[in-house]
Amino acid sequence: MDVAQRLAEITGTAWAVIPARDLTTALGALEAQPAPRVPAGIRATPGLAFAVEPAWPGLIRSIPEAALRRFNDRIVLVHKFDVLAGNRLDRARRRGGWGHLSAAVARQVGGRWTARSRRPLAGLQARAEHRLEPGRHKNRLMLG
Repeated sequence: MDVAQRLAEITGTAWAVIPARDLTTALGALEAQPAPRVPAGIRATPGLAFAVEPAWPGLIRSIPEAALRRFNDRIVLVHKFDVLAGNRLDRARRRGGWGHLSAAVARQVGGRWTARSRRPLAGLQARAEHRLEPGRHKNRLMLG
């Protein structure tokens, strides 16, 4: 049984388990990708979507709520278009949040997905780099 299956049994929640180096590479690609132009009152919040269950290969199209770009079969680069109230996120007009983006990716390429903004993922990456031995292929990060 793999790690994701075991975690799902224990917690009752599906998990995406990815190698730490894949997260590092995907975050680097997200950082290198220019943020899409957005109108005033919108913020392009960067993030990643991860396959919890296998998905179909192929291209993915952006949606009105986000710019999407396939990184590989298990990761999609995301810029979510958040509505702002002044300089802050408008909580009354969330447009579905990260869960909505996960569902939108699944509608296009199948599988089951989870999405997160870049900030907590970068924090997870930093903790992993601090704690994990370099070069070990078994280093994995888990998202529930």
